[in-house]
This record gives sequence, structure tokens and C-alpha cells, in this order.
Amino acid sequence: MLLTPWLISLKTGFRNRFSRTARGGLNRWKPRRDLPLATERLEERCLLAAAPLLLVDVTTNTDSGQFIQQAGVTQPPVLVNIAPHDLILKFSPGQTVDPATIAAGIQLTHAGNDGVFEPANVSSDFNTNGAASLTFKALDQGAIGNGIKLSFTESDLGANALPTITVAGSTISVVLNTDAVGTTTAANLVAALSANTQAMSLIAKPTLTGPGSTDITTPNPAPFSLTLAGANAATASSSLATGGPLNVLFTAKSSGSAGNGINIRFSQADLGPLATVTPAVSVTGNTIYVTLNDHTGNFSTAAQVVKAINTNAQASALVTASITACSGTTVVAGSTTNAAPVVLGGANDVPISLTEANFSAGTVSATPPAGGALIGIVPNNPNEVDIRFGATAADYLYQIDFIGRGA
Repeated sequence: MLLTPWLISLKTGFRNRFSRTARGGLNRWKPRRDLPLATERLEERCLLAAAPLLLVDVTTNTDSGQFIQQAGVTQPPVLVNIAPHDLILKFSPGQTVDPATIAAGIQLTHAGNDGVFEPANVSSDFNTNGAASLTFKALDQGAIGNGIKLSFTESDLGANALPTITVAGSTISVVLNTDAVGTTTAANLVAALSANTQAMSLIAKPTLTGPGSTDITTPNPAPFSLTLAGANAATASSSLATGGPLNVLFTAKSSGSAGNGINIRFSQADLGPLATVTPAVSVTGNTIYVTLNDHTGNFSTAAQVVKAINTNAQASALVTASITACSGTTVVAGSTTNAAPVVLGGANDVPISLTEANFSAGTVSATPPAGGALIGIVPNNPNEVDIRFGATAADYLYQIDFIGRGA
């Protein structure tokens, strides 16, 4: 089995729930029922005919193992409260896991102090000038949902017909109805997506803000697409001092807390009358400086700000900018007030660094990094992967993502 970072196969989770006494012992395990973690259903995103993972063997200092997840795609979610020093991932008999791919193909993350894994998401007002907004969130928690795409086109589907929905892989294709009797509304889109089983295997029911009767077809030129992103990424939004419905979203490129504190600062200057003039962007450390053009008749727009940031090599290495409400033609310069600094935050999930190791003949070729773990093939068992912590795993909710395909 090759584990490659582009096809999702299965995920499961465990929670290390313990506390140390003053003498270093462990208190009784206390199951947590308030933080469920769903096990992903294997659907068309997986090339394997059956579940590749048979079970996860959690080994502690005091017992030989406890199984987290048995094979089978219809079992209910299982959350185990245990303090492991080893996780043995046992794949189907006959599978051979490529050791060169395991460090990238297996991801281990803990949810930080808030105990919640953030899903990938995307929002849009469908060019309704903020009249209504829809937020789409991945069904699966964590970075596993990044990259799910909603692709929109338009067609006359007949009077009062709901949008049509088709799904291929991680792309949801939506045809909005342009018929004069019953153009697609925000509520129509929510209803159509919610009724489609395949779409609901990728995303949760969309969240609607504003009147459901808002027409999202007429004001919105199609085709266009929305891509879910930002799972476990710091974010921040701004109206860029317009005082209106404009919303520009800034999402950190780095996952986890590394993106917290990135900031964008705005100023204005006369950059000239030419239509080709765009906002000037520079970067110092984790601060992005954006100078808007306030030349009369050639004020910078929201779309120009987004493009200037996303096409600047240094800035785009830190963040991605996108417009989630209002039109990109909205003027964002020329007023006497600069937009307030935008500071990214909110990322709490922490990826666990996995260092590839050679466990053959009982030897270990590396030392687990601080807060990390070693990962390698179990000697004489090519279908088993060992995640070995340097010490007992810290007390958090953990999630394991398996990203791979059958060879």
C-alpha cells in the first residue's frame, strides 16, 4: 500500500485522558462523552475495495494493547481514553506499506486546549451585496476537508426546479436554475444540497445567514467555484474600512498556531492614474504592508487588494486573501480613514511531528523530537506501522488521518 498525500482513505481518533498524581502515578481513566469524533465513511474518495485499516493497537506502559477501531465502514464512532506510548496501525493482511510514504501519508494531530478540531470551510454571499450568505463546512474535522470544491454553473431547469447536484470525487457540481419562474434562492440551494447523499458525505448542511428567499442566480455570474480551506488555520476578516457588507477573509497558509499573529496593515498613497497601478505590497517578518492607491479616479478596489496579496511571493507564503461578501469592484481607498490592522488568530490544533525511523532488529534510528513521535514499519510485519512517542502522549484529544491509496 502506498500512502500518498492526495487520496483520503480513513480516519479515527483517540483521547488521552489522564492526570498525574503527585507521586507520578495515573488516576483512573475517565471517559469523556462530550467530545465525540466521527469515523469517516469510506466512499468514492477511496480506491481500496475494503477498509485498509483493520485496527489500531494502543499500547501503554502497563498493558499490551487496546483496539481503537475494528475493520468495517459501518461501525459507530469510537473514542478511547488512554495514555499511549505506542500506536500500532494494523492494515489488511497482504498489504505492504511503503516506508518512504508513511511520514506524509499518516497525520497525527491534537486539538489543543479547546478540544475541538476545526473543519475546512468557505463562505460566499453569491454577489448579493451581503443580502444573504452561505457557509459550507467539511463534514470531516481537521485538514482532511481542505480542497473540497463546489463548482457552480447556470441553466434553465424549468419553473421552480431546485438546483441539480452531482458529485465526482471531492467536487460537488451545482447547476443553478435561471428560469424566470423560480430562479434559485439561497434556501433552494441549501435544500438541494441537504437532499443529496453524496454531497452530504463531503460537507455538512450549509449555514444560511439572511433571508432564504434571496435570489443567488441573477446577481452572480457563473461559472465560478468555491474551495473549502482553512482547517486548523488562523484567519481574520475585514471590511477594509468601507463600513458596508464587504468582507475580505485572510487565511494563514501554515496550519496550526504558526499562523496566529500574522498581521496585515493598510495605508494609502497616490500611486498614479494608470489603470494598471495596483496596491503595493511588502512583507517584514509576519507583517504584510499594503499601500492602497488613493489617486482620484483610480482608487484601489477590494479585488485589487486580494490579487496584490495573492500574487506577491512573500505575502502569499503567509496568507491567502479572498472576498466572501460583496463585489470585488468595491472601492477601498480614498477615504480619510485607513483600514484597521488585521491580525490572524484562532488556530489551536497542533500537528504532531512524525519522524521516519527504522525499527528493524529492535533498533531505533532516531530520537523522537520534543512533542513528536517516531514512525516506522513494525519488523517482520510489512502491513503494520508503529507510532512511538518519546514519552507517554500528552493529555489531549487526538485525531489520526490516513491519506493513501492501494497500489
